[in-house]
Amino acid sequence: AGVTVNSSFTRGLLPGFGYDGPVLQVEPAVDSEFFVPGDKAEARRQLSLNGGPVLLTVARLVERKGHELILRALPRLKESYPDLRYVVVGDGPLRAQLESHPDVTFLGRVDDARLRTAYQAADVFVHPNRVLADGDVEGFGVVFREAGACGLPVLGGDSGGVPDAVEHGRTGYLVTPETLPTRLAELLDNPEHARNLGRQGRARAQERTWDEAARRVWEFTSERCCRSTCRTASG
Repeated sequence: AGVTVNSSFTRGLLPGFGYDGPVLQVEPAVDSEFFVPGDKAEARRQLSLNGGPVLLTVARLVERKGHELILRALPRLKESYPDLRYVVVGDGPLRAQLESHPDVTFLGRVDDARLRTAYQAADVFVHPNRVLADGDVEGFGVVFREAGACGLPVLGGDSGGVPDAVEHGRTGYLVTPETLPTRLAELLDNPEHARNLGRQGRARAQERTWDEAARRVWEFTSERCCRSTCRTASG
């Protein structure tokens, strides 16, 4: 009867599959009553982090997520912030590389409560995803909304469906491998600006609810089914 998609990028793929029927774009939501800002000092105590700035990535440990781009930026950032820590949540083929890095606190796979603690402990959420040669790409990135719900400014790769998840200049910034270090430094150097982006990310997450998403899907589906039934009856 119709197709739902999670981003403008995904919507743009449909003609390539030969589909030209009804489409509803519904962005993933998050539970903004669970993912909330918290006590940063307490969250860092729970994760055994010091008082320095914390960067956070939550993603599978695969090439297109861009972890190595952050590792390359760390030496420059640590010149100004020697106590900077990079916290990584997730698992995958790049685990050994990340676990062995001296500036990385690796949490691996975690439950929702510990994930929320990681968000609450961070200063900036960074996920510089990119498109690989084989076409592997990020379709949306619900982690950007989770981080925003916890009051974090977000940096996401300017590719795939991420421009729908990260509102450039409002909830965070879209970055390329070249602009990532500059944007990271900008947010660390301007904590009030970073907090303002986080507040707007929280507001956006509260607007995008699962109830609203479900209502839109229900109305879209009901309308399509009704039209189909009416055509069958009239025929």
